[in-house]
Amino acid sequence: MAEEQRRYSPKNFISLLHQSGLETSQFYSVRRDKVVMKVRAPLNALQKEAFRIRYPLLLRKEMVKDQLQAGRMATHHWGPVEIVDEFAQTRIDPHEYMYGHLKGHMSHEDEREGEEAQGDADEVG
Repeated sequence: MAEEQRRYSPKNFISLLHQSGLETSQFYSVRRDKVVMKVRAPLNALQKEAFRIRYPLLLRKEMVKDQLQAGRMATHHWGPVEIVDEFAQTRIDPHEYMYGHLKGHMSHEDEREGEEAQGDADEVG
C-alpha cells in the first residue's frame, strides 16, 4: 500500500474527524459498494464556533422583550423601548425572529444547553 493511501485511509480520516471534536457513524450502501458516513458536531462545539465567528443566533422572544423594556442607558445610551403593532398588521409577535451574537467567553463554566445560551446576546435586533 502506498504511503498516500495509508495517510488518507478511511480509518485515518475518521480519526482526524474525531480528534477535531466531530462525531461520525458509518454504514455500507445497499449494494455494499460504498461506505456512507454521517458527520455531526455536538451542540457545545457549534456554540463555541458561533461565538468565535460572531454568528448571529435566534434569541428567545421573552429575553428580547425584557431587554427592550429595560433599556441599556448605562452601556449603550438607549432607554426603554416598547414595540406596539397598533394596526394589527401581522400575527407575528414583534419580539420574535430577532437574532444576536453570543456574549462573553465560552469557557466550560459558561457552556449551557442551547436554549439558555441562545438568550444571551450583546445586541438585540
